Amino acid sequence: MTFREAQCRLLEDLRHRIHNGDLTERGLARISGISQPHVHNVLKGVRFLSPGFLDAILKSLNYSLLDLSTQRELNSHTASRFQPHSTFQLRLLDSPIGPRMPWLGSATLKRKFSLPADLENSPPDLVVACLQPDPRMDLCLAGADLAVLDLKLRWRTNIDPNGIYVISHAGESILRYVRPGKSCLYLAAADNFDSPIGWDTLPLDASGIEAPVRARAIWIGREEQLPRRPHQCGRFLVDATSS
Repeated sequence: MTFREAQCRLLEDLRHRIHNGDLTERGLARISGISQPHVHNVLKGVRFLSPGFLDAILKSLNYSLLDLSTQRELNSHTASRFQPHSTFQLRLLDSPIGPRMPWLGSATLKRKFSLPADLENSPPDLVVACLQPDPRMDLCLAGADLAVLDLKLRWRTNIDPNGIYVISHAGESILRYVRPGKSCLYLAAADNFDSPIGWDTLPLDASGIEAPVRARAIWIGREEQLPRRPHQCGRFLVDATSS
């Protein structure tokens, strides 16, 4: 779980408790030591919840980060840590993903990656992409400069609201969260995930959603960390055992 994901889940829980009358903004400010105006602005999405304030609220509610995870996520994380890994040859995209980087779709070079053995039947649909810096996604990418992308059509048409997708539009390919609309796609970045009014819109034509949505990112990591451990240093963005 990233800091951004923990932040979003905690804010959702706080808003739910305040809506139900179990908690008030004034009460939350008092027990956490945070000013009420700041608490109000954070809950409204006007201000970000810093790591210090996140810790203060978790402590005041007797929460931990584990309380923000579902049992399925905890089980999946534990299983992925201890399950057997296999080494695969994965194709590397010829062009990086990021602002002002076009989607070429071609992948020629191959590299070795150690991934969970349950993904053994998936590599033909997987490619590796280098990631260019994207300040709008810093909170969830956490400095990652490599991503494993799944090109299967089902990942692209059955949009997961928590998924991160490669969007190709206006000559660039970027990673974004996606929300399908009736005639357009709504694209959220990490810096405005909680503020739908600021989401970008991408009109859809007759070719459908699969045209701009090129792939789903399923793993991210850092190039400099790859040789240091027998298994790749990084994190999965989906259940690693999904097929």
